[in-house]
Amino acid sequence: MGVNDIDEAWLLSARHLHATGVFPAISATTLPAARKTMDLMRAAGRSVSFDPNLRPTLWATPELMRDAINDLATRADWVLPGMEEGRFLTGETTPEGVARFYRQLGAKLVVVKLGAEGAYFDGEAGNGRVAGFPVAEVVDTVGAGDGFAVGVISALLDGLDVPEAVKRGAWIGARYRCWATAKACRRAPNSTPQGFESWAHQLHHPFAKRFWSSTNCRPASWRACRQCTRSRWPIRACPDSWPRSTPPWPARKA
Repeated sequence: MGVNDIDEAWLLSARHLHATGVFPAISATTLPAARKTMDLMRAAGRSVSFDPNLRPTLWATPELMRDAINDLATRADWVLPGMEEGRFLTGETTPEGVARFYRQLGAKLVVVKLGAEGAYFDGEAGNGRVAGFPVAEVVDTVGAGDGFAVGVISALLDGLDVPEAVKRGAWIGARYRCWATAKACRRAPNSTPQGFESWAHQLHHPFAKRFWSSTNCRPASWRACRQCTRSRWPIRACPDSWPRSTPPWPARKA
């Protein structure tokens, strides 16, 4: 895929673009395409977020990866690096330093993921830290960073302030660690999609309802998970691993 494949009308029908460092690493043509899509959205007044999501094996050299990723970060309003990524990309050794580096490149908000310690944020309204949420047993960390991004971005688009947005991201990231594999499914052998749906709707929270409505859990994928194999929809398969209390974020602002 390259620049000529971009459907500008379709792209600009969105209010927000979330980009990562994976797509631009795939080929010589995807990097210019990534730059172009981000530039188009910014020029149209849309918000853009960027997660470096480093994939060293897809780049010719570490130096090329660093330069390309930092160049893409200059095109984003919100930058969401992990601390280890930040050390490599910026040379800084603290979350404050990493955030400062990207703020100086023009980012309106930088959220540095700190794993179990939560996250540090630095934006136009100030800076601070949000503590992580405890996880009794880490099953699989795959997807935790993506879940964090979903939480932060959706909250910001909902109109919440930055600390509450980062809190939502930390909460969802922690839940991903619990749900992401079939091992979690073995702890919930009697679970049903209907039980999950009931829980989500009982929250009376638009984000939880949107999450459930987007999962479209299917019996076939449910059976696959109950058999302790990875299905195409692993996160949808274990409702009993969801907490039974309302997530720690406020309702969407009117």
